[in-house]
Amino acid sequence: MRMHDPQSKTIGRYEYTVTPLGGRAASKLLARVFGRISPVLSTIDIKRGMAVEMEVLKAVAGVLGNLTDADIDYLFDAFCPCTRASIHPGQPPSVFTKAIADATFAGEQLEMVGWLRFCFEVNFGDFLAVLGEKLASATAPVSSGPAEKPAL
Repeated sequence: MRMHDPQSKTIGRYEYTVTPLGGRAASKLLARVFGRISPVLSTIDIKRGMAVEMEVLKAVAGVLGNLTDADIDYLFDAFCPCTRASIHPGQPPSVFTKAIADATFAGEQLEMVGWLRFCFEVNFGDFLAVLGEKLASATAPVSSGPAEKPAL
């Protein structure tokens, strides 16, 4: 499957089909997201061999804490038009308007986060995978290899 092909996934109660954003829209969204993430990432102290989970949790909390109402609206404005959802049984997937998203995710924050995560995977999956690999290699314990024998 090519990165620009629509992808489908069942999240919570419904199946969502997401078509990737166009190049400019995706670049603008990524720049905005990294604008929110970078201040948080600069405060993280990840050292080789250190338990990374706590630092990642701090990063996620920091990013979520920095999101504004405008940021959330921006994400919905970007991702709703490129999403189709199978909400009504027996009917074809329908356009996922902001009004439908609002009603669908009322009291379903985990489903909403799952949908947003899927939208990011569809649009930036390869980029995020490489970024994750770089982070993993930067935080992996340094192997000292076999111990050297002292010279006689």
